[in-house]
Amino acid sequence: MTGSDPSGTVTRPKSNGGPGRDDRHARAFVNDRRCDRALRAHVDALSAIPRALVVRDGGDEVLIVGTPTVTGRLNDQLDAFRQAWPDWARAKAAVLPGDVVPRILTVEGPAATLSRLRNELGSKMGPFKAQVRNPGLMGAIARLCPERAFAIEYEEEST
Repeated sequence: MTGSDPSGTVTRPKSNGGPGRDDRHARAFVNDRRCDRALRAHVDALSAIPRALVVRDGGDEVLIVGTPTVTGRLNDQLDAFRQAWPDWARAKAAVLPGDVVPRILTVEGPAATLSRLRNELGSKMGPFKAQVRNPGLMGAIARLCPERAFAIEYEEEST
C-alpha cells in the first residue's frame, strides 16, 4: 500500500476443491499437479486486477493487497473476477469447472494492520467455508467487519 492515505483492502480468496467435494478430495487435489496448474491460473487471472499485489500465500490461498486508490473498487473487481472465472479458467487455462472455486473474504484497514488482517482472514476462512458449503462454480464472496469483531457478512445469491 502506498501514498499518504493508510487505508487499503486486503483479500484472501480460498480456492480448494469444488462444489460438494469433501476434505479428503480437497487435500488430494491440492497435492495434484492439475491443482497446481489451476491455482497458478487463478493467481494469473487475479493478477490482472489493476493496482493490486497478488501473492500465493500457502498451498491454496491467495492474498491480495490493494492500494488505497482501489479501496471500495477492489471488492467490485473481485466480484467481477469471480463471475468471469469459470469461463476464463476453461478457455485460457484448461481448468475444469469446479477444480478451483473461489471463496473470497475481504477486509479493509490501514497498512499498519496488514499482519493482523491477514491472520483474521485466515482464521475466518474455515467458518466461511462451513457457512457456504456449496458455493457453485463462481464461488462466493463475503466481507469481514472489523467493527463487529470481524464477523462475516455474506449474502446468499439467488439463482
